[in-house]
Amino acid sequence: MAPKPPPKPPPPPPPKNVFERFGNFLDSDQGKKRTTMLVLLFFILAVVMTILYQIELKKNQQHLEAVASVRQFALTYDPSLHGKSDMEILAAVHLLTLHLLNWTLKNEELQNELKILTELLPGWQAFEKNLYYFSDVRKTWHAAREDCLARHTADLVIGKYGEEQGFINEMVTKNKHDYWLGLYKKDNITDDLIWINGDIPKEK
Repeated sequence: MAPKPPPKPPPPPPPKNVFERFGNFLDSDQGKKRTTMLVLLFFILAVVMTILYQIELKKNQQHLEAVASVRQFALTYDPSLHGKSDMEILAAVHLLTLHLLNWTLKNEELQNELKILTELLPGWQAFEKNLYYFSDVRKTWHAAREDCLARHTADLVIGKYGEEQGFINEMVTKNKHDYWLGLYKKDNITDDLIWINGDIPKEK
């Protein structure tokens, strides 16, 4: 009698799908450690992203406030800008800034030139864009004016106000001397006064 063939081995279990293998991995000690690290990493990333978002939001708010301030200034300075977009107003303000910068540079250049002139012309005093000569020689009004006209097309000082008037008052006090102004009587009939350039004095 022939021997029986050996029994066939049991078929291999069907392969686990991806979800089952992932679940088994999570249940393992190694999977739990890695999962904890990933959760912690995502938490840190979320905190960092939140902080960055708040910083960017604050910057944007500051930018909007700055634009609003510039817009308010521009509309106050130039009402014709009403109805213009923010970009148009910013362009206008930028142009104005360039003009002011150019004016400042020219003013500084003029101040330097005035400083050189006062050094070359003894007795002259510079204030802002003008030169003043305070003479110690007593003369009549007409003689004083003729002396001024003979000095580089100068003339008696006329209606100055604000800081320039303060400068003149300071020099008068410092020199302890009276000076003629470019002010004279319009005619011999009335007591009306007029500046030598034709302007009427402001009433105080």
